[in-house]
Amino acid sequence: MIVRHAAVIVAVTAVFAVPFVQAHDPSLGMVSLAGHQGWLAPSYFFKLVLAGPARHLLGNVVGDAVEAIIRVSFA
Repeated sequence: MIVRHAAVIVAVTAVFAVPFVQAHDPSLGMVSLAGHQGWLAPSYFFKLVLAGPARHLLGNVVGDAVEAIIRVSFA
């Protein structure tokens, strides 16, 4: 009985997963999509609130470092 259930699960999973299997881009574009940022993203808000003032008050190097920390923490 369990073997039949497992076979059904494998078959249904294969039907939905096989069309997306590829060697060219296994992440299905998620790697390039992670580089995009919209104005409504939370990371953009923190970038404006934290990195902008840090850049103006402490210089470009500190502002870039804060922006990098924000980008990495939201990834």
